[in-house]
Amino acid sequence: MDNESNNNNNNHNIEVNAGELNDISFYMGGYTNLTDEQLASADKEKLVRIREKFPENRDISTVFLKYLFSNKNFDEFQLNAEKYLMRWPHEYDLRAKLLKVYINLNAENSLIKHHLEKFKDSYKMAHYPINYNELEISKQERLFEINKENYYNVILTSLEYLAKIDKKHKYTDEIVLIYIKLLKKAPKSIKLTPFLFDLCRCLYEFKELSSLTFFYDLMMLSEKIPYTNLDNNNNINSSEVLKKPGASKKPDPFYELKDEACKQTEEVFNQETFDILYNRLFQLLNIWKEKAVSYSKDEIFFITAEFIINEYIPTLSQVLNTITNNDTNNGSEKIINYHYDKAIKYLKKAIEFNPNNPNYYYKYAACLKESGKAKEAEYFFKKAFEAEKLKGHEKPVKKY
Repeated sequence: MDNESNNNNNNHNIEVNAGELNDISFYMGGYTNLTDEQLASADKEKLVRIREKFPENRDISTVFLKYLFSNKNFDEFQLNAEKYLMRWPHEYDLRAKLLKVYINLNAENSLIKHHLEKFKDSYKMAHYPINYNELEISKQERLFEINKENYYNVILTSLEYLAKIDKKHKYTDEIVLIYIKLLKKAPKSIKLTPFLFDLCRCLYEFKELSSLTFFYDLMMLSEKIPYTNLDNNNNINSSEVLKKPGASKKPDPFYELKDEACKQTEEVFNQETFDILYNRLFQLLNIWKEKAVSYSKDEIFFITAEFIINEYIPTLSQVLNTITNNDTNNGSEKIINYHYDKAIKYLKKAIEFNPNNPNYYYKYAACLKESGKAKEAEYFFKKAFEAEKLKGHEKPVKKY
């Protein structure tokens, strides 16, 4: 072992003192354990010196790059990361960071597209194909979360950036396809509604209203799927778990209460309902383009307004309150009113295309009232009542 160390030192003409040996051991001994705080406060000169002495060591190079990234030295990070990735192209995490840097620097779309493809290649190089169905449900969920964070979210962030800077190319279709892949990869125990909301949010922000209409309908369908009591076999009897012998040596004083709650939960869950709705959702997903163009104009405008009012604004309000610590004097109210105005505009268009639907008038009036236009709202509440009285109507939201 000593001879090998001496040979390595002679090859690189290195003089290493005891203090630097400790530093080398620290930086080489599992850089993934370093926190952002440790990296941010690291001694850059020491890092550079160690890296120069061990230019072939991947761990030290990676720590140095992570240090640059954590300190937002983006120009230096970019230069060094490019060289590093030419040598170790399977480092997908570093490629993801490089993509983030280019997005922060408002790089040209050709550069983002190039690195996005390289990132996909890197991720494939670093991962072997896995048959999810052969794994326990907890492992399926864990792997899905890892892939979602490390792979799909990186791609979606990059595509959304490209969609903003390149209006000629329709990146929203690519975004939809990535979400469809993500939904199909999700284990049956994972609720699909949050992913469909994120997709709807993206389609709304890029004004893809036909697609938004379809996927918001699909999101409403996903909310009806009963996920309670799913395990590896998609069905578990909770009360049987409570009654399992040896589960607890001490008598549970809340046993009867828990047992009753479990029975009530089991009554709510219906395997047949789950299978029918779950399978129907994916059947529709496979023909999304065909379905997205089947809506009438008034349906598109009305359902878009429904999404803004029922989903987008409440979520946006929550985010703004968190960011601003519930400070009302920071412009957040102006942002919310902007989206209410958009909803009002879409509802007005829905009424123009179909003036006989009371639902449109009622929602329009409610939206006007919420945005502080009470007198105008009162007029349209009356219009809704009159339309209801004069004629029967069909609900614009499709029922699948």
